[in-house]
Amino acid sequence: MSNSVSDSQSPQWKLLLVLAMSGFVASASLSAFFWRQNTYLALQRQQLQTQIANAQVFLQNERNLAALIQDVANFSAQHPDARAILQKYGLTVNLPQPPPAQPAITSPPSVPSKR
Repeated sequence: MSNSVSDSQSPQWKLLLVLAMSGFVASASLSAFFWRQNTYLALQRQQLQTQIANAQVFLQNERNLAALIQDVANFSAQHPDARAILQKYGLTVNLPQPPPAQPAITSPPSVPSKR
């Protein structure tokens, strides 16, 4: 009798064992997939942080360069030879407009002296 009970339960145990092994393999595969995705995302995050840091440095350098160009432009208002430097590199800046020329003050005409 015990032989017939074990024979009738044997396919059920095999099915349970196959299902358990399938669950284990699926779980291991899913864990490996998530680990790989996490590794890729960590690498992408690191690359993005590097790009953000580079962009911040670029923006700071751009502000400093714009200030330097404006200083050279202000300097070139009084020294025309500096304008050649700006033109050489194709930089166009708004130079401050010089004040309008005032007419020269003339002295009153001299009166001929009586002798």
